[in-house]
Amino acid sequence: MKKALIILALVIGFAIALLFLLLSSTAPQYSGTLKTDKINDSVEVIFDKFGIPHIYAKNSTDAYFTLGYAHAQERLFQMVMIRRLSQGKLAEILGPSLIPVDKRMRTLGFMDFAKLSTKEAISKDANNEMFKLTKAYQDGVNHFIDNANLPIEFTMLGFKPEHFATEDIYTTLGFMALGFTTAITNEPIMQYIQQTLGEDYAKLLEADSISGSPEYQPFSVKEIIAKNILNSFDAFPYDLQLPYWEGSNSWLLSKDRSKSGKAIFANDTHIGYSQPSVWFEAYMEYPGFELYGYYLAGMPFAIIGHNANLAWGITIFPMDNMDLYTETTNPENSNQYLQNGEWVDYEIVNHKIAVKDSATINYPIKHSKRGPILSDAFAQVNQEDNMEVSLWWSLNHYTSTAVEATYMMNNARNIEDFEAAMPLIDILGLNIMYADIEDNIAWWATGNIPIRNNTNSKRYMDGATDTLKHVFYSFDKNPKMINPEKGYIITANNSPGMYDSVYVPGYYSPGYRAQMVEKLLLAQEKWNIEELKAVQTNVSSDRDIRIVKVVLGNFDTEISNTAAIEALKNWDGNYNIESVGATIFTRIVYEILEEVFLEKLGKQRFDELLHTYTLKANIENLINDESSIWWNGNQKEMLNKAITESIELLSLQLGNDVSLWQWGEVHQVEHVHAIGRKKPFNKIFNVGPFPKSGSNEVIDKEGFTYTKDAKLKIKSGPALRYLVDFSKPKQGIGIIPTGQSGNIMSPHYSDQALMFVNGEYRVHIMEKDELGDKKVLWFIKE
Repeated sequence: MKKALIILALVIGFAIALLFLLLSSTAPQYSGTLKTDKINDSVEVIFDKFGIPHIYAKNSTDAYFTLGYAHAQERLFQMVMIRRLSQGKLAEILGPSLIPVDKRMRTLGFMDFAKLSTKEAISKDANNEMFKLTKAYQDGVNHFIDNANLPIEFTMLGFKPEHFATEDIYTTLGFMALGFTTAITNEPIMQYIQQTLGEDYAKLLEADSISGSPEYQPFSVKEIIAKNILNSFDAFPYDLQLPYWEGSNSWLLSKDRSKSGKAIFANDTHIGYSQPSVWFEAYMEYPGFELYGYYLAGMPFAIIGHNANLAWGITIFPMDNMDLYTETTNPENSNQYLQNGEWVDYEIVNHKIAVKDSATINYPIKHSKRGPILSDAFAQVNQEDNMEVSLWWSLNHYTSTAVEATYMMNNARNIEDFEAAMPLIDILGLNIMYADIEDNIAWWATGNIPIRNNTNSKRYMDGATDTLKHVFYSFDKNPKMINPEKGYIITANNSPGMYDSVYVPGYYSPGYRAQMVEKLLLAQEKWNIEELKAVQTNVSSDRDIRIVKVVLGNFDTEISNTAAIEALKNWDGNYNIESVGATIFTRIVYEILEEVFLEKLGKQRFDELLHTYTLKANIENLINDESSIWWNGNQKEMLNKAITESIELLSLQLGNDVSLWQWGEVHQVEHVHAIGRKKPFNKIFNVGPFPKSGSNEVIDKEGFTYTKDAKLKIKSGPALRYLVDFSKPKQGIGIIPTGQSGNIMSPHYSDQALMFVNGEYRVHIMEKDELGDKKVLWFIKE
């Protein structure tokens, strides 16, 4: 028996060693020499202590080849998954459960958009520098696919990725644009409320979300034509664990508001948490060029970045460039719809969806003249029998020049070069924030803005009588600001107000984050980036203190757990991890929402509403308005019930000791890998969970859906924090949520995770002699 046990132990040990060697062979390579015939000269890559590649090349194409290879060795699985998501090809590797997601992506038309945009761009000049660099980057990615050991995920799922091509950049661009516009989420529930409960109910959810507390707006305006709220996009399941965009903050300070006497740039982009996180960092240098950039999976040019001359970042400018229409289908022929009194044939496009371990399915998508029919793929849009819902979206009708814009931004040398790229950002609603060494600060709201002519684009329109001509304002009508006298610019997805006599309809955030940033910035005259760290990580809410006063002012019920009421009374509005008041307040908010909406809407529509910013942003309005029709005349009674039920349920879930109801116990972040969605792989691939400060509408926006569950799962938050003072532009600082690498065998898989949770930063090194202990990888021409 003893010998048998020894032999068994040896066999197990040998198997573990063999497995470790196998996994180690898939780790990224940070030193040594790689020979290839794909470059013109040798390239040196130095990895800093966080695994950021610093690429030193003698020419541009070699630099971009190396960038592609470095990006792929850290993030290939992420790149492939986002490509498959945007192209509707996940079921082919993940099985039948992903068919609904594939249908949604196919319906949205990213593949057609990518083909047309690629063709249009190549027809202009297939030999220009942008395409040379794009090809070099993708050659680097494909060289890794062909010659390196692929990450373990590909072995687990049993497939090898195809080569990347130019069209893949545009499908990723389309997926990015999807996160910036939210009509598919917002309009169905608002349409349902209007049709089921009446116009009065719907109007109250579209009102100004912070009445009595003026919304931060870059431009003064006496009257806003409409108030619309940014809401999260839920077109595919949140548990897919691929990044979607949700908000962002940025601000710029002029030299007069900076302690150094030079401009300061700040940005934190809010994106769905996943592992790996969305941004890949790299520094690149070749004759005439240097850039520290943040890159999206599969995109050759940095979306955010800085060099010694300038810096730029982004927040979402959530203009409304989507319209939903009801289409009346012929009851005698489902392939026809009514148009100006006549039955017209739908255009039907057949898609073949490959499914792992199952037969390929045929998926026909109908199109009216407005665009694809959503009714099959997006069940939430359906309202009535015998009616289909179609989508008009600029992406389905126009090609894009946004990739050219990113190339120009990466190569700009001054504000004039940079501004020239802004009109080319067309399908994406972005606030581009800019600062430079010449003391300029600037903001441009980009994207083609539809001319609405007083059309209510927030409800379904009738396709049968549609005469709307979708045309756009010229770019000079887009909001912008350059070197304002007040010395600062702030964007946080809030309304730009009126600009050049134009109000741009959109799904704007209520302005709480922008408001708090402005309040903090005005608290002192001048700042440095060390002090601005505290602004970027601020977790206080003036709104929630105001709501607590209203709620407690209505409370007159006796309860046994008086300590909970005292904790709420003493709460200072901060969402730090030790806070007890934050836990109680957040649960009360959910119970109020359930009291008000659940019975009227039913569970399915209530759950849909919970995922929208329309609801989140109107909580204060609702609670302040005791005469609101939503209360049925019973506000006081409903608020009392919400408070008592919240405290009773928290006692059951967290125990009777109120001091243990700390925010960090319920509000936690776990960065979930696509493989880590299933046990036991969550213990291997996921990062966290960690207790996390922050909340839905504070500067450090750690977003969650209101629920009565014991745990609040954080779904989105800052995908980067980024600060640059142009007195020392080569010493910018930043942080990302987990680590540079998406490869489980890399030491940089999660080495920034605790730093991020703790609000720490690291330096963006841009001087070669400051890299310290060097891990050097050489690319040598074969």
